[in-house]
Amino acid sequence: MDQKNDTQTWSDKSATKINYNIGCWNAKTNLSIESDKVAGGASKTFVADADWNVAAGVKFERKPAKDEFKYTGEANIRTPDLSGARGWLNVSILL
Repeated sequence: MDQKNDTQTWSDKSATKINYNIGCWNAKTNLSIESDKVAGGASKTFVADADWNVAAGVKFERKPAKDEFKYTGEANIRTPDLSGARGWLNVSILL
């Protein structure tokens, strides 16, 4: 309650979330619709065996009230054991 103007501000938030796995493509998608934003994404594992692991994905977020957009691309790579050394690469780009 604002004491100076004797007013009240109410906030009513709601959210709906959907997750969907596409088994034949080994991909995952999600969508979130909330009262103040819409967000979603998709990710796919390209290689997942005992040695190599390669995955990539995209995400987005939109806030209409603030006129904001966020787009993110991600890639994750894990190498096999190479004579006692392993390598990891995690890259994320925010647009």
